[in-house]
Amino acid sequence: MLMHQGGIALHLDMNPPSSQELDLEVMTASGKARVGYSLVNLPLYLAEKIQGLMGKDKGDPETEA
Repeated sequence: MLMHQGGIALHLDMNPPSSQELDLEVMTASGKARVGYSLVNLPLYLAEKIQGLMGKDKGDPETEA
């Protein structure tokens, strides 16, 4: 999490879609560090749509990971 600050974390479950901004502390070798990111919760039935929901279209070489 510390290496991807400001990113998006994705959580799949059976609950309705939601999002929240998180700011927390993580332990590192040099002590505590603050980390912030967006947590997106999606229901399992939307798993096949994740690429499109995140702005990545299949077949587009510029957006494929």
